[in-house]
Amino acid sequence: MNRFFQFLEHSPSGETYIRIVRNAAGNDHVLHLLVSTISQQLAKARPEPADIDHKDERMMLIASQLFGIVVLRYIFRLEPLSSMPAHEVEQAVAPVIDHYLYGDIAFQG
Repeated sequence: MNRFFQFLEHSPSGETYIRIVRNAAGNDHVLHLLVSTISQQLAKARPEPADIDHKDERMMLIASQLFGIVVLRYIFRLEPLSSMPAHEVEQAVAPVIDHYLYGDIAFQG
């Protein structure tokens, strides 16, 4: 999560990424590329167990959290999320991401 916020807030590409997310809402191809990119970055940042179940579902749940943060914090600038220090958002969201990746989730099928 720390690298995610560092990228968005301190990287020259961060603002470009936020604009791409803003535009992805109306473009399925761009949205698919963004989700794919986030999944690849997550895999690099946090190796998953080889026997992880429902990998695609878990990656979509994680992407939903990350996209939600980008949209609410950086695009809509909703308070109090937009003014919270990044480390506080990270501390709140990281356990959710960990649960989506490693936790017991009652998937059907």
